[in-house]
Amino acid sequence: MKTLNAGFLGVATSLLLLFAAPPLQAATVTYNLAATAGTVAMPDGASVPVWGLVQGANLPLTPVPVLTAAAGDDLLLNLTNNLPEPVCLTINGQQTANPAGFAVQAPTPVFFADANGRNRGRSFTYETAAGGGTASYAWTNLNPGTYLIGSGSHPSVQVPMGLYAVLKVDVAPNEAYPGELFDSEATLLFSELDPVLNQAVAAGAYGTATYPTALKVGYKPKYFLLNGRPWSASSPPLASVTAGETVLLRLLNAGLRARAPIFPGQALTMLAEDGKPAGFQPIQVTADLFAGKTLDAVFTAPANAGYLPLHDRALGLSGGGMLGYLTVGTPTVALDVTVTGPGSVSTTSLPGGIAACAAGDCSASYLADTAVALHALPSGPDSALSSWSVNLTAGGTPTGECIGGGDCVVTLDQGKTVTAIFANYAATTLISPNGGEQVPLDQTMPIRWAAPADVYTFDLGYSPSPGSPFRMFANRVAGREFLWDLATANLRPSSAVRLAIVGYDASGAIVDRDTSDTPFALVSPLQLTYPNGATGEAAIVAGDPVTITWDVRPTVIPVVRGTLWFQASTNTPWTLVADVDPILGSYAWTAPATPTAGATARMALTLYDATGKVVANDTSDAPFRIEPPAGPLAATSRRTLTATTTVAAAVAEPADLVLLIPNGGEILAGEIPFTILWQDTTQAATFVLDYSLDGGQNWQSLATAIEGNQFDWIIATELRGSNAVRLRITAVDAKDAVLARDLSDAAFAID
Repeated sequence: MKTLNAGFLGVATSLLLLFAAPPLQAATVTYNLAATAGTVAMPDGASVPVWGLVQGANLPLTPVPVLTAAAGDDLLLNLTNNLPEPVCLTINGQQTANPAGFAVQAPTPVFFADANGRNRGRSFTYETAAGGGTASYAWTNLNPGTYLIGSGSHPSVQVPMGLYAVLKVDVAPNEAYPGELFDSEATLLFSELDPVLNQAVAAGAYGTATYPTALKVGYKPKYFLLNGRPWSASSPPLASVTAGETVLLRLLNAGLRARAPIFPGQALTMLAEDGKPAGFQPIQVTADLFAGKTLDAVFTAPANAGYLPLHDRALGLSGGGMLGYLTVGTPTVALDVTVTGPGSVSTTSLPGGIAACAAGDCSASYLADTAVALHALPSGPDSALSSWSVNLTAGGTPTGECIGGGDCVVTLDQGKTVTAIFANYAATTLISPNGGEQVPLDQTMPIRWAAPADVYTFDLGYSPSPGSPFRMFANRVAGREFLWDLATANLRPSSAVRLAIVGYDASGAIVDRDTSDTPFALVSPLQLTYPNGATGEAAIVAGDPVTITWDVRPTVIPVVRGTLWFQASTNTPWTLVADVDPILGSYAWTAPATPTAGATARMALTLYDATGKVVANDTSDAPFRIEPPAGPLAATSRRTLTATTTVAAAVAEPADLVLLIPNGGEILAGEIPFTILWQDTTQAATFVLDYSLDGGQNWQSLATAIEGNQFDWIIATELRGSNAVRLRITAVDAKDAVLARDLSDAAFAID
């Protein structure tokens, strides 16, 4: 007789030969298991009581045991029951042993008399007594396949509590069934937890008036597990496989709800069901995995390296969730994490690999060029992340990544070492942003700070520029983090923003305060990069081809189109250049054939979403110069401009004064500063802007004494939700006499 150690369930992958080995010699395989109570921590912080079959000093479900044997072997399981009720072990699809060949009892069911004296079944076979009882269970001449080991006593309760394990029986190494070869494998066990049921069982309330039965109360699983654990972004991939090889998937459902595992884009060839090879092998995009069922399937790993997702199509994705990844290829780039001080670091991106690394070194390997996000978690309220540092592992050269106190995202183009330094703070201290960061205006910015434990609440404020007073935007915030939604804060781009924080004790008295050490920047998601009037920017030659360029950061609201505008000088009309695709980042333009004197030209770009809502806009930071060519200008054909209906009126022959944008039909984002454009030929000294919220019946002043042909409108919060907005532009001379006036052609909206 031989005794084998069980494998771990999380990763069941090995390098296997590409030919079938001869069948293994039959033997008796023995495992020692214990039925034990424990708890499992869920992603929402709940701790759910569970039962589990464990080996050695392991805890329930960490891991679920995976037992291995060869076809034809005999299996002996020695069980110790540490639970408060009897249990037994059954394997559907395997033949129980002849008692004469083993020192075990005969496999006789157990019955009990109900309240009406009727004989009712309690167990499929003899039981192991509660409170430390022992018994052995045997099966002979094992059939090949994948099997679920579960409790046969009170199975509607004990199996959902976690009393299950996996049995893998192969014909030979890398041969699952006769003639069915594979190169690598992954075992995927689906299960679920109903915390109300589990808590009732653990408290001894199951079967009482408080919780009569799961049938009467209702079985409502809240947490969904894969290989005994809820999914976490820090979880490592389930297995690693080689591109192009044949992968065997062993799928098991220990829950009471049907599951539908799927690898998007992969075709699964179904080999067997409950250990029985199929008469023919259907090819499916998803597997139908009913309660208590096992399936064996194979697929061909993709030809390219990457991370292959798996999820439950039946939407068992909450409470951790039935989600995982297979690594296709060999992870060769190492990420080393060093943590000093009171805190820990975990990955928050896929794939994971580093969980709660604290007070030491952790490492994981990834495919080349994988972007990995690391989250720092202080150990207490008076501690915080002091700083990140990222260096190349080879040579120690700093990479410049992870400046600030937010999550650290590193791209593993080569091996890197990330150091997270935590510290305790005796006073309220702003951690991030604390100077030098660049934060897009349409994002949510996490503000983090540290403070002594007796400082309970905080006020937060900001100063938009040097010398500007601090304006409070959050009051009496608890905790040590605040998520500031910049998209709704009605802010403008600035490179000199500072934060202030004020701490209060339990009585509401101010304890201390802090500000950003140096300014940080709020940046627009759109930046017109050329021509931009930058110092040293070469003059554009009239009539020459010019490539207009811009950068667009990913925005919360996806952009679908943009409009480009050109103004030759301050007192000349804005003209529409073209509708453009924002994603391209460039547009081929021909500079006007007749330049104006001096550096006075400007460009403007406005981006819209699919509904016509303005997402972002930007103009040249300063005027740029267009100069005449050295020789006579070549004849140029007139450019044909196209525009959408919302700007169509702007390309008509201009009157003395024409409001270009917004001109009717747009949806302005109330949280984003909007640039109003107009064209003027009256030689006005200044301009006056008014707005109406009722389609032009009543007017209110927006701005006066405006110079130039544009105005950055910071839309007041109370205007959001208006659907009949119109603008009015008035040109006045030096004596405030009205020269011309124009209104937006139709109403627009402010979201």
